[in-house]
Parts: sequence; structure tokens; C-alpha cells
Amino acid sequence: MSVAISTAARVDRGTLSRVQTLVAHAALGPLAIRAAGIVAGLGFQVLLARALGAEGFGVFALALCLQAAAVVIGRAGLDTVTMQTGGPAWHGGRPEYMHSIYRAAMRRAGLCSMLVALVLWWFSAPLAYKVFDEATLGTILPWMALSVVPASLLWVHAGILKTIDQPALAYLVESALLPVLMCLALTLGAPGILLDAEQLAIAYLAASCAVLVVAARLVRARLSRVSQEPCDVLPDWSGQCLPVVMIDSMNFLLAWSPFAILAAASNSMETGLFNAASRMTLQIGTVLVVMGNVFAARFAACHAQNKAAEFESLARRVTRAMLLVSALPLAVLLFLPGLLLSLFGEEFRAAEDVVRILATAQLLNALTGPAGYLLVASGQARLLRSTLLCTLLVTIPACWILSSTHGAAGAALAAGGGLIMQNLIASFLVWSRLGIQHLPFCPARHAGHSCIPPVHTSMESRS
Repeated sequence: MSVAISTAARVDRGTLSRVQTLVAHAALGPLAIRAAGIVAGLGFQVLLARALGAEGFGVFALALCLQAAAVVIGRAGLDTVTMQTGGPAWHGGRPEYMHSIYRAAMRRAGLCSMLVALVLWWFSAPLAYKVFDEATLGTILPWMALSVVPASLLWVHAGILKTIDQPALAYLVESALLPVLMCLALTLGAPGILLDAEQLAIAYLAASCAVLVVAARLVRARLSRVSQEPCDVLPDWSGQCLPVVMIDSMNFLLAWSPFAILAAASNSMETGLFNAASRMTLQIGTVLVVMGNVFAARFAACHAQNKAAEFESLARRVTRAMLLVSALPLAVLLFLPGLLLSLFGEEFRAAEDVVRILATAQLLNALTGPAGYLLVASGQARLLRSTLLCTLLVTIPACWILSSTHGAAGAALAAGGGLIMQNLIASFLVWSRLGIQHLPFCPARHAGHSCIPPVHTSMESRS
């Protein structure tokens, strides 16, 4: 890998050609499947909005948000932890241990997700009638609570597939198949049957179970190619899962707490408008996350080998690639938001300003590049957690105040401001703690150096 990077540095064919090479590499397999999942997910949201209208769309989206929050807790970080523990076994000459790791992860995720699903099912009525004051939510939420179990197990299967070098299949079951099935249900179902919100929730549960069956067959088919050997001592995952759940929860809250707060502070119409706007802009953020995932291992390798110049060069090139990938969709969102919102229905054109606010935040997200991944790859995950926590402490109260007075636009200001704050802090930490400049429009700091400066504090590096 270092030879390839050095060769690319010597053969300078221009910034654009290097960016295109990076994008082309990232688009192979995982990014292509993830992009298909984004298109299918957006299609599902459009069909859902057209079927239910702005108010009904807002209520159903709220149920999806609560279900997704439960899934974050229900999977208990095991999708990530299985990669951390299974990776050394799979790549270290002991692939037969993956059978034991897979079974143990499924047992723990199954138990945790069932407990979380039971809690959400039990509190579905109080949430619907007392917190959000939405009677329709009371009929949807019990079914969505049942889908927490298959959805959580889906994530664990995706983690196993990533561990055994099947990232494209992982993204297929993690993010693509479910929205495709829901699009088929909405377009090919008998007229009038799936226009009811409760029937849609039942269909969502059935689709989640169907995708889980596919994921299980894919994992077992690939694990059947290696022999089984019991792993006598499985790692103590409880200590590893908690930090992962904390980061996952904070990331989820930053993305979706404005939506839930808006639902409680305003009305279902404003909730539906904000959901349509955020669904479009968050797709750009999702693509940037996938690109960060693709190059995360390379960041870690460069840092571990103390190759500052290559580390900085790779980070700057990935940032350029993120800008290139997001430039066109961001331009459309900023200058033609009404055109895209009309896909959801004419009543959603009222969210044009909301789209512009959120798109501006995503623009800065692309400009600052993979700052969070750079911190994690260099052993500074604790700094990232602290950054997320500080952002949450500002975003949540700001969202409550602004949502109460300005509706969807206020929620967008709070969410966008939180994203901007998070990226600026992370970029500053990359500059100050790692000693590199990953922003391509700023002068590089290590063009003539070969070593990465030592980290100033030792506490954060032990995260």
C-alpha cells in the first residue's frame, strides 16, 4: 500500500486525475451497493410520502426514527465488535473461530434486541398519546417495535460479512434490500391495501424478516467453506461494546434528535417537511461516511508506520474525492431544492429553506473531509467521543428552542449548526493533535517530513 501511494506521489498527473482514481477505487463494490441502497431508500421515502401525505408521512417517519434508535441499542455495538475480534482470527490463520464468534454474537444481539423491542412495545402507547400526542403512532409503533429484533440481527450479519471480506454483500443486506422490498410493496401491492399506515408497518416487519433470512443464508454459505473449531475463550465483549454503543448513540442523536424533538414541540406537518428535507441531505453524508470507511484501514496503516507525508497526502486526496462526489448533488440541493421536493408531493415544496440550511451544513461536512476517521485511525477515539458529546449538549437545547418557535426551519438550524460545530472541532483536533493538514485548500505541513509528531497527551491515545 505504501509503495502504491509513493508511486502515485511521484507520478503527478494532476489533482483531478488522482481524485478520479480514488473515486473509481472507492466505487468498486461497497460504494456502488451503498449508492444503490441510497437510491432505493430515497425512493421508499418518496413513495411513502406520496401514499400518506405530509402529515401521515411525518407520523410514520417518527415511528421509523424510534425504531432506528431502538436498533442502535439492540445491536449493542456487536456489528463493530465482531469485526474487531473476528478480523484477527479471519486474517490471522484461524478462520475456523468465526463460527463460534458468529454464534456468540447472534445470541447476545438476539437477547439484547428482544429486551429493547419489549421495552419499546410496552411504552408505545405512552409515547404515542402522552409524549407525541399522535393517535396513529399508537397503531404503528407496536409493529415497528417487533421489527427491532430482525433489524438488529441484520446489522450483526453485515458486520460478519465485512469481517470475512464481503463488504459489498454486507451493504446489500445492511442498507439496500429492505428499501427495495418496501418500494416493491408500495408499487406492486394491491390497490388500497398498503395505503394504510398500520399495514405499511406490518409490511416493514415482514420485509425485515425476509432480509434477515437472506443475510443468514449468505453468512452461513461463506462460513461453510471453512472448518469449525470451537473457540475456548471468547473475548469479553461487554467492555468493548459499551464505547461503540456510546459513539453509535451519539451519532444517531446528532442526526435524528432534532426530528424527534420537532415531533414533540411542533406538529406532524412540520415533522413531515423536516423528514423529507433531511432524508435528501443525509444521503450525501452517508456517501461521505462510506468513503471514510473505505479508506479507514489505510489511514490507520499510514499512522502506525509513522509515515506523516503519506498520511497527510492520503487524507488530503480523500477530502478532494469527497468534495468531487458531493459537488453536483449539493449544487442541486442548494439551487433547485423545490425540484427534488416535488418528488414527495407539491405540499413538500414548503421545505425549500429547510433543504438549503441542511445542504449548507453538508457542504462544510464535505469540505472538512474524513476528520473523524483520522482521529479514530490515530488512536484518538476519545477525542471524537468528547466532540460528539459537546455537540449534543449544544444541539439538543437549541433544537428544542428553535423548533418551538420556527418549526422545521428551526430544527434544521439546530441540526445544521451541530454538524458544522462537530466538523470544525474535529478538523482543529486533526491539525493540533495529529500535526497534519488534511484540508486540500490549506498548505500541507509534511511535504518534506517523514515522521508523524508525537501526540501531546497520552490519555486520549489509550481509548
